Amino acid sequence: MDYSSLPWRSSAIVLWLPEGEEPDEARHFNVGANLPPPHPNPEAWWELGQALISVRTVTHTHDKLPWIKIGEAVLRPDEILGAYEFFKHHGYG
Repeated sequence: MDYSSLPWRSSAIVLWLPEGEEPDEARHFNVGANLPPPHPNPEAWWELGQALISVRTVTHTHDKLPWIKIGEAVLRPDEILGAYEFFKHHGYG
């Protein structure tokens, strides 16, 4: 994935799902939905960078994996790690 082309200043939605489960965009990324913990789930962020920092640096007390939606794109848990590393070293692309 070309992390430099991500819309770094775009809003993002973070969703936590059990390992092995993939999101259904219509159901899971609805910010008005109330999915099982953590709360809020899903959670809206003003910018992708903020969402990445949250999922990679905040201590979480659950065993779910993060997914991030930016516009029409959805970052998988493994892509989130790569995007975070890019962001940490280069800032907003």
